[in-house]
Amino acid sequence: MPADTLALSVRQLVEFTCRRGDLLSSAAAGPSAQEGIKAHSRLQKQRPAESLAEYPVEVTIERRGYRLRLGGRLDLLHPQHTPPLLEEIKTTYSPPAELADSQRFLHWSQLKVYGYCYLRQHNEAPATLDLGMVWYDLLADRVHRQQQTADRAALEAFCLPLIDAYLDWHELIARRRAQMLDSAARLAFPFPDYRRGQRQLAVAVFRSLRDSDSLLAEAPTGIGKTVSSVFPAVKVMGEKHIDQVTYLTAKKQGRAVVADCLALLRRGGLQMTALVLQAKNDICECRNGGCERDGEGNCPLLLGFYDRLPTARRALLEQDVIDSAAVRRSAAEHRLCPFELSLQLLPWVQFVVADFNYVFDPLVGLTYFRDSGGWNKELPHNKSRQSGAGEHRIGLLVDEAHNLVERSRDMYSVQFSRADVQRIALLCKSSHPRLERAVKGVARAISRWAKPLPAGTSVTAEKPQTLTRAVEKVKAVIDLLSQQGVRFPDAFGEWVPEIYRYLKVDALEDTVYRTVTERQPARRGDICVTRKCLDASRFLTDIYARFHGGVLFSGTLRPAFFFRRVLGLQPQTGYLTLPSPFTPDQQGVFVCEYIDTRYRHRAAGVEGIVLLIAAACQSRRGNYLVFFPSYQYLDQVFAGFVARYPDTAVVRQAPAASDASRARFLAHFEGAGATVGFAITGGIYGEAVDYVGDRLTGVIAVGVGLPQINPQRQLIRDYYQGEGLDGFDYAYRYPGMTRVLQTAGRVIRRETDRGIILLADHRFSEPFYRHLFPGHWHPQRCRDQTQLEAALAGFWCDDSGDGSHNRD
Repeated sequence: MPADTLALSVRQLVEFTCRRGDLLSSAAAGPSAQEGIKAHSRLQKQRPAESLAEYPVEVTIERRGYRLRLGGRLDLLHPQHTPPLLEEIKTTYSPPAELADSQRFLHWSQLKVYGYCYLRQHNEAPATLDLGMVWYDLLADRVHRQQQTADRAALEAFCLPLIDAYLDWHELIARRRAQMLDSAARLAFPFPDYRRGQRQLAVAVFRSLRDSDSLLAEAPTGIGKTVSSVFPAVKVMGEKHIDQVTYLTAKKQGRAVVADCLALLRRGGLQMTALVLQAKNDICECRNGGCERDGEGNCPLLLGFYDRLPTARRALLEQDVIDSAAVRRSAAEHRLCPFELSLQLLPWVQFVVADFNYVFDPLVGLTYFRDSGGWNKELPHNKSRQSGAGEHRIGLLVDEAHNLVERSRDMYSVQFSRADVQRIALLCKSSHPRLERAVKGVARAISRWAKPLPAGTSVTAEKPQTLTRAVEKVKAVIDLLSQQGVRFPDAFGEWVPEIYRYLKVDALEDTVYRTVTERQPARRGDICVTRKCLDASRFLTDIYARFHGGVLFSGTLRPAFFFRRVLGLQPQTGYLTLPSPFTPDQQGVFVCEYIDTRYRHRAAGVEGIVLLIAAACQSRRGNYLVFFPSYQYLDQVFAGFVARYPDTAVVRQAPAASDASRARFLAHFEGAGATVGFAITGGIYGEAVDYVGDRLTGVIAVGVGLPQINPQRQLIRDYYQGEGLDGFDYAYRYPGMTRVLQTAGRVIRRETDRGIILLADHRFSEPFYRHLFPGHWHPQRCRDQTQLEAALAGFWCDDSGDGSHNRD
């Protein structure tokens, strides 16, 4: 396609240039795509024989040095009508009179642009057209029609300013893209040399994104996997193989690391617009008390949102990195919701950093990513979503990919508590009686479903159809009231997403789901009904297909066949495991075979673990982290350790850690010290935290990290067993060892670090676990406390100094 040729659909032009007024509440999703398709099909089938459905319209417009190819598919064309009648169908939950003015304006604008294109495409056509808007009210099962006549001059006067506005915007985006392409082509690796394995990873990432391939990469701690993935991805963009990179992380601190890497590349000359997406709870003013609603409960930052958006959007796109601070400043200046403002930037930036859920979650996942791979797929000549002209190609990078296994199961599961539903119904009692009745229907449906079931936990593959019907009724009422401009209590608005999540989950494949009902024994005890996803891999597979290549990487992705299966990758997906950049003498690994952490032996073994921790601390002064599989076990050992060593500085992880408590915990590990931290295996202190240098001398992993045995985990075991796999390994042993390896990876973070890893459980000597040890480990087996103390002394004996790490 020539450089001065642009391809754009009618819908895209209109949605970009004609949105005005308020940003409608996200609580009202409106009719689903399936409902809209059914309604369109129904009305199109009722057309006269001479009329044409899905009529292709496409024109090329020469303007301002550009050739703009503009088109789409007209819902209905009645050429036999005099003058020709063009109709656009919109599906709603209310009559058009109750739609917002801005919504009706958008509908009419789309039809007018179609009319303009039709007249340009058919020069022999009359200079006048009849334009008909058709609104189909699903709830009332009623069709509403409005019609107006427009001539060629009026349609041109309406459309050309829209085209000019889009071209103005395109010139900014094109300039920013040209800057990115030029600077990316000249960008050099930001360090003098590659670490061992780092170049190999960078090359593999480059090839995967360039060739639209998938890759699973295990990159050991310290290899520099962030820069080794970001740098080649930018180079792939610089060579025009992809248009955008999306980098996903599981935790907030992971996004901060990526932002630091982008800053490093900027200092090396890269000019690229990058957006760091924040969670709504972190940045939305309504969620943190920074928004004062008006008398009708409206958020002032959403009123008139689209009127103030263009200026803010343009100013932000002139920046290189759009982080939360930049978004907040712009949002405050232009009186916009910062979260919604950031979402408006997605199609126009070159690099996106976000949480997993913005791509993979069936509810939270952004429409932008669901539609990726086909920015102009609505044009008549774009028949498929395969690579080709008009396609928006996004390369996908998934960091800490091992976390995606459990996160995806949670994303595709949903739970209703009868007590919560009853509380929500009370909120609606005085102001929204119709809604109250519908919500009460959900509570009654839960009761009816659970009535024949015994107290405790019950499991079935059957869908709770009575509950589904009740939830559908609530959705219908919510959508109707929302389109009428009704405002809901904040607490109700926070519950509404679960309605939509339930219906999305209900429409998915049954075989990977179980319905879990938990019924308290008391007569009026609570009842919880959960649609539990046991295997989200098939849903992940569908999502990967929307991207132009993807690399999933982590410090722990073994065994390969397990992660290929649970992450929805094909069996032939490439697997790259890289060597550690560190030497064996930097890291001592000790298997404490004399420790038994199995549940029935825990109480008797507390003293042995206390002495083991003390041995590590006494072998070398420093900070240590001890990880446990449960809070109960942690508390047992913590109490024993404090009683025996009251003068040792200790800190323990709280069950519900706020950002402030997390900061206080980590403050104990800011530099050289002598603190023992007690934390949970696989928790916030065992992943995505860099304890560099003197911050951490050693890690002690107590137990093999098995997830807690409970009915839902047993369901996962049974599911994989039914798939012909080892259910216990898939549900317990592989996930447990992944947690252990992650915590062990906290110790050595750079070339000058030294540290120790103690594996406190006799099971670590079994072949199953030994085969999962990283290749760079050289474990020493210790059969008792005396052997452990001698082995620790031997590791540290060649390290001179006053008790701090050797910094070489």
